[in-house]
Formats: sequence, structure tokens, C-alpha cells
Amino acid sequence: MDRIRYLNALREQKNSPRFDHFLSMVQQAGNCPVRLTNNIIGGKWKPVILNLIVHEANRFGEILHIVEGLSKKVLTTHLRELEAAGIVERREYQQKPKKVEYILTEKGKTFIPVIEAMCKWGIDSKSITAAG
Repeated sequence: MDRIRYLNALREQKNSPRFDHFLSMVQQAGNCPVRLTNNIIGGKWKPVILNLIVHEANRFGEILHIVEGLSKKVLTTHLRELEAAGIVERREYQQKPKKVEYILTEKGKTFIPVIEAMCKWGIDSKSITAAG
């Protein structure tokens, strides 16, 4: 049974507006929207990198020094992937020493509420864990 027929069969079982909404997003995107989002911003470091750029720690060296355990190679790769996805823009300034900054594009700015929600959830989750 293909994926869409399977999801339609689930729709009949679930009979829920929330599931109907989810299914319509899947049909529009051609895949699970969460999976598509994860393909762009997922992984161990990308959300952390985006969080720093959102909060104006936007130079390669700054990011590298702030994020413990992040290598130059991985940071370079992730920044290039985010740039290719249209999430960040690389700005190079013609000066000595060379200055490069990464800023959010308009598309990237739409991710700010997600980052803020992740931060809030992390803080709330930590306080719940500490209290428990």
C-alpha cells in the first residue's frame, strides 16, 4: 500500500480535524513537513548555529569559540548548507583583516519563532527536570 493510501486509511480511523490538517500538509509538501524541515535545519549543530546567528553571534570565529565540540569542518559544512537552503546569507566585507558575517535571510527570519520556542521549551524542560 502506498503512503498516501495508508494515510487516507488512517484518516478514516482517526476521524480528527488535527489529523486531517496533518494529512493536507503532507499532501501539499509531498512528504512529512517535519521531515522536510528537519532536512534543512536538523542535526546536532544547525539549530545551535541558527540560535547564535539569531542572537547576533554571526561570525565564524565567534560561533566556533562558543560551541564546544564543533569543528571548523562541520561549521563550514553547515553554514554552506544553510546558505544553499536560503536560510542564511554570507556577507564578506572587503577589509583587512577579512571580515565575514552570516545573517538570516527573509526566509531564515521566519525561523526565529521556532528557535525562540525551542529555547523556551529547553528552559522549561530543564526546570521541570531539576524540580522532579
